[in-house]
Amino acid sequence: MTSQEASKLIASAIETLKMVRDELGTQLCSGGAQLDLKNPETRRMSDLHDRAARTLAAYRKET
Repeated sequence: MTSQEASKLIASAIETLKMVRDELGTQLCSGGAQLDLKNPETRRMSDLHDRAARTLAAYRKET
């Protein structure tokens, strides 16, 4: 693998992660009111959204 190929793969992975983060955000906000973080599935989705957002922020900070 060349550095250019690796760079393209990383860029593709970042775009995919952005789509996942956005989709999770949309699903979490579709309820309108406060999130029910006592619901285990909602909590997991919220945690995944936060992880994706932190990963993207770290990537942006490094580039």
